[in-house]
Amino acid sequence: MTRIHNRLKATREWVTPLPPLLLAKLNKNIKSARNVRILHASLMEFEVIDMSVLPSGTYTLDLQKRSCDCGIWQISGVPCQHIVCFILHMNFSLFELFVDEKLRILAYMTTYSGIIHPVSDKRNWPAPSESKLLLPHKQPTCGKARKMRRRDPDE
Repeated sequence: MTRIHNRLKATREWVTPLPPLLLAKLNKNIKSARNVRILHASLMEFEVIDMSVLPSGTYTLDLQKRSCDCGIWQISGVPCQHIVCFILHMNFSLFELFVDEKLRILAYMTTYSGIIHPVSDKRNWPAPSESKLLLPHKQPTCGKARKMRRRDPDE
């Protein structure tokens, strides 16, 4: 209960719509996006040239499918450096639109919004009854037990 309380309390102090750990990842990708160039193929598809890799790597970015050839965006839900370069190139200010919904603060708060009802101290519990618990009745099976059977070598 303490962990849930502390995490829910921490979410109330967050200012941005994204958790701090996710913002740190985005800031890292912003720094590495400096070495990336964008070429327009269509309104929803782009070619991304990554100069930080030798030889320079070329990736395709499809916004309609929400995919990048590097695969980081699909796997983690966090925009990779290629998506970040596109976001900066298009002068978008809302990075959270490109982050998976499950990683946003609203989903985090929903996770920890459930109630665990408190349990009173053991001293306040009712006294156990004196009756003994009986083992469940086991119905005997027909034939020999499986362990006792022998395989016939002719079979």
